[in-house]
Amino acid sequence: MGSITDRGQPVVGTDAASGSIFVFGGASSAGFLSDTWKLSVPQTQLTWSQVLASGTPPPQRSGFATVFDSARRKLYVHGGYVDAASGDGTTWAFDVATTTWSVVSTSGPARSYAAMAFDPTRNVALLFGGRIQPNDIDQNDVWQFNGTSWTQLTVSGTPPPAREDHSAFFDPVGNTLFIFGGFVSPGDPDANGRSDTWALSGFGGGTPTWQQVSAAPVPPARWGAGVAYDPDRRLFVLFGGAGARFGANAVLRGDTWTFNPATLSWREGLNGQPPLTSPSARYKLGLTWSPLHQRVLLFGGFGPFGSNMSYSDTWVYGGP
Repeated sequence: MGSITDRGQPVVGTDAASGSIFVFGGASSAGFLSDTWKLSVPQTQLTWSQVLASGTPPPQRSGFATVFDSARRKLYVHGGYVDAASGDGTTWAFDVATTTWSVVSTSGPARSYAAMAFDPTRNVALLFGGRIQPNDIDQNDVWQFNGTSWTQLTVSGTPPPAREDHSAFFDPVGNTLFIFGGFVSPGDPDANGRSDTWALSGFGGGTPTWQQVSAAPVPPARWGAGVAYDPDRRLFVLFGGAGARFGANAVLRGDTWTFNPATLSWREGLNGQPPLTSPSARYKLGLTWSPLHQRVLLFGGFGPFGSNMSYSDTWVYGGP
């Protein structure tokens, strides 16, 4: 029920306490958006409704990083840029209990197209990589946000190559941050994407250490994919993304993969079976956990390159 406008690159997060799913901003054919929406999950009918939020939401922008803080019930938006000449180190928070936006930090790492994941064992958000403006230099550092301040982490091992538009996800059972895909800029003018997976383990007990996960098969190279955690199965679900940015090699992904952090292995779909029905191929979509369905939920995303198309459809992944 209800109607939400189409958009790509939406900020999406699930508040487990209320069971509601929140969406902020993104971009459509009409330009950047700065509205806030809620998908409520009563027993009878899912309903989209616009939230009349108070406070100061993030200005219209692209390339931000986002994560939901389940301990503080806040949806964070960090960084991004309005033009190619400058980056931003500001962090905004949407408090779902008070439906209020506020600036919670102005001293974070200034960059765009980074990726964030939430560590519920220590109640901190983790950020990896992203691009520094205006020279478009990608990074491979790790930062931690405790709700009020940022700290760069000291890590050991060989880190992943610097990148942007990658996926980051955290396994609360193994206390491990995972990085997948993305692309490198400059030096990769077609942005063909990467297909490597990296694990940063050892949080809460010494210096976290990087190692590459090399088990086959792996998802085809991509950037701008969506990823969400299925806590019932201890699996991460990945959907979509783009295999290249420009020219004849431009391709959108419409495949579904699951990552098992216990075995450090990827499989297409659940149990190696691709879904029988899937959303259309897209990139920069929103993916999150739906408490009502006990499944991963997808919203929006951008359509084919050059089409100026974005989606407003909502899907739930129910297995093969």
